[in-house]
Amino acid sequence: MRSRIALLLAGALWGAVAGGGAVVLRWAEWLPALVAPLCLAIGVGAGLVAGFVPLARRHAHAALTAAAWVAAIGAAAALGPVVALLVLGRLPEARESRVGAAVGVGMLAVAAVAPVLLRSARRAAGRLARGGRHTTDAVLDRFVTQASAGVAVEHLLRELAVAVRRRWRASEVEIWTGDGGALDLLVRVPGAGAAPPDTLAVEAVERLRRVGVVGPGWLRTWVPDLLARAPAAQVRVAPARHGEHLLALVVLRRARDQERFSPADDRALAETARRLGAALHNHQVDSRLQQTLRDLRRSNAELRASRSRLVSTADAERRRIERDLHDGAQQHLVSLAVGLGLLREVGTTDGPDSLLDQLDQLAVRALEDLRDLAHGVYPALLRDAGLAQALPGAVERSGLRADLDCVPDRFPLEIEAALYFCCLEALQNVTKHASGAAVTIRLRREPGGVLVLEVSDDGPGFDPAAVPPGSGLQNMTDRVGAVGGEVEVRSGPGAGTTVAARVPVGEAG
Repeated sequence: MRSRIALLLAGALWGAVAGGGAVVLRWAEWLPALVAPLCLAIGVGAGLVAGFVPLARRHAHAALTAAAWVAAIGAAAALGPVVALLVLGRLPEARESRVGAAVGVGMLAVAAVAPVLLRSARRAAGRLARGGRHTTDAVLDRFVTQASAGVAVEHLLRELAVAVRRRWRASEVEIWTGDGGALDLLVRVPGAGAAPPDTLAVEAVERLRRVGVVGPGWLRTWVPDLLARAPAAQVRVAPARHGEHLLALVVLRRARDQERFSPADDRALAETARRLGAALHNHQVDSRLQQTLRDLRRSNAELRASRSRLVSTADAERRRIERDLHDGAQQHLVSLAVGLGLLREVGTTDGPDSLLDQLDQLAVRALEDLRDLAHGVYPALLRDAGLAQALPGAVERSGLRADLDCVPDRFPLEIEAALYFCCLEALQNVTKHASGAAVTIRLRREPGGVLVLEVSDDGPGFDPAAVPPGSGLQNMTDRVGAVGGEVEVRSGPGAGTTVAARVPVGEAG
């Protein structure tokens, strides 16, 4: 019912304004006399009809306010011709009435657009007074975007503190931030030297997490540290939360002789803190997503590089096997075939240096070459007995002195193969860089289902930061990485070297 009355009044006011314009035009004999009452009737009728339209009823208050604005300014504008008549002291003549009518119409036009102009002027003045793009709302609007673009969060929070200080006319503003535990003082405006404490303990943060905007009374009881920094000032503290997590605190202080904080100030400050909490949470989510994206890109690049190295390594290994077969066992077998042909032609085996003895030696050498080659490709003992049984043979062939301590369990074949060849590579490095050093090999299962192979030597060692990793370390990293593990090298000048390979294998069944 109220909305219908408001619309009826709005229609009557708009009709009255239009009727007033018609009266002015009638004065200049530009319109008939019936136009003015007709405008009033149309306005009242439009207001009555609008009262039955749901959309119009929802905007009844705005329509009545606008009509009242125009009517008030129109009434003020109507004072202009009245004052002009009083100054002239007579009614205008026929020629003068037309000029007066034109002036009256212009003043009514001004009355119609005045509310829009006043509203725009008020907004512009407000933006100018609050600093334009440096208002709290503007800073919070671009918080996440600028933080993602590389602008430091501390810089953005300092900009927000300056805007908060200007908006609430505070003498000092502080912003405290943290990662869910204690909070640290990050920004203070003005930036004079801050008195301790600069950290709020977890207990104080837990209390602040459950409240809204609080003043000195609450702080004196529960978090007196914030009052101790400026005991003679008015204080307001606004927690910036997201869900159950307290992400920041906004602390405002005013001198005792300044204007007191009003309930409207508290409500506006609470809204700013709420938006700050959402902005900080969004920034954290965006940062985690960006970090995940960087990790994925790095992992993808490493995977592609690893695949390329594995393909190159496989090609090189195939060429080595071909070369070893050609230069070793194949040559012995060719000589053996030639010798057998000669034996068939000669038909004798007399003497200690007979051709048959030579052929026997060639066959033994060919067999040894093939056995060594087979061991280098994939030892049968590793496949049949496991890693703990195959490692002693690898140590024996390396010619090094080694102390072994290996868990006897069996593991997936691909994991055992990766660790076996990793151990061979480590032993080869010891042979090249620490010949004669004592070696210790440990194979153990750690809590959490991780299989660890360590190859340690007491050689001269080196500085990993000063020596770039070679192809041997890269081969070990690729092999172990292919089964989900990682390789770590620990060394130092005069401290020996330890190569540790860790592969997840699950808990013992």
